[in-house]
Amino acid sequence: MERNKSIASVFFQYEKRNLLILSIVFLFNLIFNLLAFLFVDSLSLPFFIGQAVGNLFFFAFMYIMLMGLIQVITIIPFLVSLNAPRSILARIVTFNGLKRVSIVTVLYFLVKLIHNRAGIFTLPIILGIDLNSGRLSDDLLLALIAFLILSVSYNFISFFLLAGNRYGWQYLLGIIFIAVGGIFFLIKQMVLLFLFGWQLNVWILLLAVLLPVFTIINYRFIRNFEYKY
Repeated sequence: MERNKSIASVFFQYEKRNLLILSIVFLFNLIFNLLAFLFVDSLSLPFFIGQAVGNLFFFAFMYIMLMGLIQVITIIPFLVSLNAPRSILARIVTFNGLKRVSIVTVLYFLVKLIHNRAGIFTLPIILGIDLNSGRLSDDLLLALIAFLILSVSYNFISFFLLAGNRYGWQYLLGIIFIAVGGIFFLIKQMVLLFLFGWQLNVWILLLAVLLPVFTIINYRFIRNFEYKY
């Protein structure tokens, strides 16, 4: 138990640095938007609040992605070099992702509920869902989608880097080409999905399948992780 806490503490120390840096950048961005709101007459308060909320979730997304990046390229090699149990590392990486994504999802849900009450700025229609409807079912569906997208993105970043460590970084070019090619061939479907919610249930099912697949693969990668000087 003490070993688990010590390893988790190392992860948290690195995480605090990333969170501090992103918080400073977000604060400067918020101050800049505030100054623009105060000195530009054409900007309204709802616009400023909308910008602040949008930036908040953008930086939250960046925080989760950076956490996955730093864990794989820095923390795991460091702890493996100290003979830390790989099974514990695998569980912590998986748990960290799910926990942080859950926190961001709950934050989004609370902000959405506040918006429903106040209605201080207008939200667009995304995925065919009217974000101004105020329906709890729509808010829960969007929270589920946000959770799946963030979780799959976090696990894909981890998979991408773990695969590079295992098989060689040159093989990552293949993963990049496959990903870019997939996006290229699906660009029309993705536009229809984003604007009109085309085949939304299928996309949700796909994300729900990819999440455990990437999680299991990453767990096996970390269990078999080899430290390279």
